[in-house]
Parts: sequence; structure tokens; C-alpha cells
Amino acid sequence: MSIYSKPSDFLNFGSLPLALTVVELEVPKHDFAAPLSQPVSISVDEKYMIFSPGRRKVGHYSVRSWDADDHHGAVATLVNLYGGGTLYLTNYQLVTLEQQGRFKPYKSSGGIVNDGLTLALKDWQLESAQKWLGYVSEIAEAAEKRGREADKELILQVAADRAERVGDNPPPSYSRLRQKLVVYYANSYDALVALAPRLSAGNKLLSFSSLTEQLLEDAVHQVSMETEGDWDDVKTLFLNWAALPENEAVGREVFDGSGNYRGPSDSTIQRRWAKVDKFVKHANRYGSEAAQKKFGIYIRQVLPDSALDIVDVDWTQADITVIDDVYPVFWDRPWLCIFRDRCTAAVVGFAISFEGPSYIGTLAALKHAIYPKDTSAFPGLIYLPYGLPAKVGVDLAMENLSNNMRSAAAQLGFQIVEYRGSHGWEKGGIERTFRVINQDVLHIAPGSTFSNPQRQKLYDDARMAGLPVLTLSELNAWLLTYFATKYHTRPVKGIGVLRSMKAIPNDKWAATIKQAPPRRPVDPLVFARLAGDFTYRTIQNDGILWDSLRYADPGLAVLMADPKHRAAGDRSETTKYKCVRDPNDLARIWMVNHHVNPPTFIEVPICGSDAAYATGMTLARHRAIQKVYRERMNEDAASVTNLLALRDTMTDEIKELNKRREKMRVKHNFERFFAGLKRKFARSRIVDPVHSAAASSERMRIDEPFEPAPTNRSRIDAESRRGNTPAEIFTPGPETSDDSHVVPISSDPFAGHAADIEPRSRRTQVAPPPLDGRTETEVRASAADLFSKFHSEGEDE
Repeated sequence: MSIYSKPSDFLNFGSLPLALTVVELEVPKHDFAAPLSQPVSISVDEKYMIFSPGRRKVGHYSVRSWDADDHHGAVATLVNLYGGGTLYLTNYQLVTLEQQGRFKPYKSSGGIVNDGLTLALKDWQLESAQKWLGYVSEIAEAAEKRGREADKELILQVAADRAERVGDNPPPSYSRLRQKLVVYYANSYDALVALAPRLSAGNKLLSFSSLTEQLLEDAVHQVSMETEGDWDDVKTLFLNWAALPENEAVGREVFDGSGNYRGPSDSTIQRRWAKVDKFVKHANRYGSEAAQKKFGIYIRQVLPDSALDIVDVDWTQADITVIDDVYPVFWDRPWLCIFRDRCTAAVVGFAISFEGPSYIGTLAALKHAIYPKDTSAFPGLIYLPYGLPAKVGVDLAMENLSNNMRSAAAQLGFQIVEYRGSHGWEKGGIERTFRVINQDVLHIAPGSTFSNPQRQKLYDDARMAGLPVLTLSELNAWLLTYFATKYHTRPVKGIGVLRSMKAIPNDKWAATIKQAPPRRPVDPLVFARLAGDFTYRTIQNDGILWDSLRYADPGLAVLMADPKHRAAGDRSETTKYKCVRDPNDLARIWMVNHHVNPPTFIEVPICGSDAAYATGMTLARHRAIQKVYRERMNEDAASVTNLLALRDTMTDEIKELNKRREKMRVKHNFERFFAGLKRKFARSRIVDPVHSAAASSERMRIDEPFEPAPTNRSRIDAESRRGNTPAEIFTPGPETSDDSHVVPISSDPFAGHAADIEPRSRRTQVAPPPLDGRTETEVRASAADLFSKFHSEGEDE
């Protein structure tokens, strides 16, 4: 193929791969139950193109015959112009192909070629065609009324009447009208295209010989493969090649007898250089794959019908530096693995690890995705998405296509969908999720490294860009609450009814999870088996030691008492037992008891002394901590006690980290964040009303509806509630005259003390009683009572 070939040539219908047999076209079968329909008339010798579904191939056919049929309406016989096979089409099949756009004329009996011109006519072509169609259609109608062929007199008369009516002066000549009338009768498929004027193909004659043109084309091709180049470089290279002895024939045409250059001209070389399309130039310089990325058309992918149908997984290194919770002298930029549902754009599960992308980390994120999330630290927080995906979309990373991952897919019951390499847009949704996480969470958190080192320089030392401040657990809690409260509750573009519309992930999840494919129950121990981390260990008196961690359980004593168990004192090799652990949780191991048939296993938890260290600890973090110990002490740690002892000796580094965290008010800000989240969800709980008259008489606190109302301990509380006292208590009664201290019922017990006990309407008016005649102790007691009264009234309001 020439370098001058236009890419648009491939878009022509005739340029599609040829179908030589009827099988390749997948022609629809005749429906014998369909009623008879209006027959479709086609002419003999007309050329038609029949396309396969999706227009992957085309067959060129010529009409051999067309016959009316009582059973099928009509039957057309067509012959393949290249394969020679015969195709019989009934009227029903013709109409079906026509409806699907798979039956188009290529060349009519009148010789007019219709190769995709239905919508490609220019405005002036369309205007001219409509003009001629008006004339010939009226002439044909007049001839039909007379019942004879249109003669010269009829043609001129009809043309004169129409020209006067539309203002066309002078009317077309007879010869032109006769010519257009013949075209009209011979092209019944699309008369407008047949009557439109043709475009000139231009001058295709070459000004130079084929050898000269080929050498010039080679020069253009060579320059197009260079990083930089233009038409003048083409000319220089062409002249150098033309002067070579092997190109003597070209030299005689390019140079005259005196050696003077006489062509091609600069304008000719410029046109040859401009004829090379941009795709070919980019492909020659940077490769075909780079050209496809730059000039390719990206197609929006169809969303799955339900949640968990396709879930994409990918890794990214977080733009933040965090500290290990147990060993705060160890920090690094963590890696984030996310499972994102393609239908709802929801994050089904995630995992954070100091280790890079790995099969173990992907397994941890998958386990987090399958089961409900632990939100016990946030009462009322709801994290909707979870479940086992039916298909997991992965890129070509090694951890995604390993035999271990394929084994996990077979055991858990999901399929792996591989995306093409260097086609990041096929999983663009999860890439955008990473960007949103960085913008909304990581780049505003203390210790963020931002997207590049240059951005770190824009911030002052108070921001502590890139320095470790947050802990791993704080980052995990932050992401959990961010996904549940913000990411899943804001509109996301691309998951609505149309791909250009928005929808809320939680709403889309609730609406589509009912259609999700059901799954089988999954034993959590399967993840420990899938991790494949096992070894053979002996049982000591204090348990089992594995990687400086001590595990113990009373069940081990039973195994040690088994007759088949051998210890060092038995003058034989000590019995070793197979131990399995989950690399994502070192708080327990499982030991296989092979003394029974079939073998069983015993769950052995971590010893109490090591529990604080091992709970929630991953194998990657534990090995990183061991590496720190090895670098500091030049030896391996014998136990967790050694690791913690080293941590306790590194007081200066820990103090520096704590000082940095205190300066950034990390602990205070996180406590406020968590407390505010707790109050938010507590207030959103639905409270059942209490119908008891006794219970309803008490005031209910809105912020803590399940807690009893606080009692007011103020000494003058009764005085402050005088207005609520029933009136009948002050009903006058008979007076008693004795020496007792009982207040007469006919008198008001608060009479004479209005200045001391009358409630104030404003807090600023509250003042202590007069100090006359009171000691300093009494004054302080009275002030304390008023302070209690002030705050109790504030709570009541």
C-alpha cells in the first residue's frame, strides 16, 4: 500500500473484507409464518452489497432474476460477483435486510454508483438534484396519466409549466430533460442520489515517471520516520538518492545535461509531503501503539445490569506518609488496593499495606469486600456495599494473573476479566476513584506528599508536607468513614440512566443489589489456605514459636500427650506439625493434628504477652519491623519482647514523632472528628415514643434519647420552679397559734423572700444575694449555688 493512501478509503463500503459465501453474511431465514407483504421490485443486472451483522464483511451481488411467487411474494436470484455462489432471497428476507441497513445498491442498471452517498451529498448537489427530481417526477406523472411514454411535446410542455411556476427562466433543454428522465427510470432505489451531479475525481496523471514517483515516495517515508523533518528534508534526501548510480534513470529525468535540477518543483514536493496523513507520520515516528492512543476513538463501555457483576481491582501508592501503630519508628508511603464496583461506582472493599502490590494484599482487599465492614467505632454508620463479585476486572500486573490468583478465583467462585495492556481507559472509573481519594482525603491530611515533589516545596514547614504524622489505623478509619459518608452519597457521573447522567452510588447499589448473582457461603479459613503461608514447627512447653511470635493453647497439651508425639527427651526426632497462618492477621495460627484420621486442625491464638503486638498485625509490617531491629542490633529478634525493647530505647525518635503529631493536633482533631460522627449518627436514630404517663412526664434529651434526664442538684431548684407549683398548695386554711416551726398553711411559704428567690428572665441579671451579715464561707456557698443554677437553666433551655 502506498504511503499516500488516505485513511478514509477504509471507510468505504467496498473496502470491507469480502464475503465469498452466503454463510459469512448470516442472512436471516425466511419466516414461513409471516403473512404475505408488498413485493419489492428490483431490476436485473443491478449490483447490490449485502453486509454481515455489524458490517464486518460485504458481499457483492448482481441480480440474475426476479420472479413473483404465490407463497413468498417474490423470489430474487443473485450471484456473488467474486465467489460465484448463488443466493435466493424471498420478499421477507429482502425486507428484513433492508430494514437492518444490510441491503444497499452498488451500481444500478443505469450505471449510477451509490456507494454511501445517501447522506454525503453537498448542499449544491442536493439543490441541483431536487431541481431535476421536480421536473422528471412531474413528467413521469403526466405520462402515466396519458398512458403512454413521454414524448418531446409532453416533456417540453410540462417543463415550461413548472419553470413558469417556480420562476426558472429559461426552462431546461429537451436533451437534458430526456437524459435525466432516463436516469430517473433506471434508478429506482434512490432517485435523488442518481440525479445529483457527480464530483470530478481530479487529474490522476503523473507528471513524472513511476521510478521518480517511487523514489520521491521513499524519501517522504524516510523523513516521516524521523523525530523532526519537513518537505525540505524530503527534497534533500531525494536529490542525494537521485545522484546515486543505481538511480541513473531517475537522475536523467531530474537533472538536465548540464547537471541543473529541473524538477519536481518545491510545490510538488510540498504536496507529496502533505498527502501523508497524521496517523502515518505519528506511527512512523513513535510507533503504531502511540498513534492509536493519540488518534483513537474511545467508546463508552456498557455498564453491568447489577451490582457485583463486574468489580475492578487496582493498586496505587498513597500520596501520604504514615506511621506504624505498634512500632512508631517505622513509617513509609503505604499502598492502597481498592475493589470498585463498575455498575454503582461504589468501593466494595479496600486494604492498606506497606508492602507493594502483591497477591496477599489483593486477597486482604477481597476479604474486606466480601464481608460487612466493621463500623463498631462509629455507632450508626452504615457501609452498604459488600459481597463476592461475579467477575473481577484486572490489568496485566503480575499479582493479578498469577496462578495463585487464578486458584483463588476457582475456589471462591468468581471469574477474572483481563483488560488490555496500555488501555487504561478500560478501567478509567477506578483510576478516577484514586484521583478523587487523593484530592478529597490524602492531599488535605497532615503528612501528605502531594502528587509530586515540586508541590511539596510550595508549603511551609508548618504543613509538614511529606513528613510522617498519621498512623496506619487513623488513615484506615479516615478512608472507611470517607467512603461511607461522602464518596457513596454524592452524585457520580456515568452511572445514571444514561452514561452522561449522574446517580448516587448508595441509591444505585440499593436498587441493583437485588439482581446480583447469588453466591455460595465462604469459609473465612479459605483465605488462610489461599495465602499458602505454612511451615512445620515443634511444640515447646510454652507453645509454638514462629517468626518471633509465641502461640499457645490448651489443646497443644493434648497433642503433646498423644502416644505418637515425640519430644527431644525421647531420643528421637521431635515431631513437627504443619502450621498455617493468614499473612493479613498474625493474631492466630492453625496447627494440623496428623495423629488422627482424617486430620483435623486446632486454632492456636497468640500468647497474651504478645497479643497487643500481634493483634491486627500483618506479615509485611512484622517483617519490616524485624528488618529495623536487624539493622539496629545486627541480629535477628528472638521474640516480641526484643522488638518492643528496641522500640522503648528509641525514645528520642518517638518523642520527635509525638511532638510533630501534637503540633499538628492530630489526636485532638481525630477525636473531634470521631466524636462528631458519633453524635451525628446517634441523633439520626429513630426513637420509639413512650406512652407511659409517668415516663412521659420527664423531659427527654434529644442528643441522648436513651439516657435519663439529668437531675438538677441546685439547692434552690424548687424556688426556680415556683411557677410550676400547683395553685391549691397556697389555698388559705385555718391558722394555728403554737410555738412549732411549721409554716401556717394559710400563708405563702416564700412570702418575704421575693428579692432572693424570684427567677430572673435573663442570665446577665443573675447576681449573688446581698453580702450583709454573712461570712465568707456563706458567700462562697451562695455563689456556687448560683453557678449551678445558671448552668442547669442553660441545659433546660
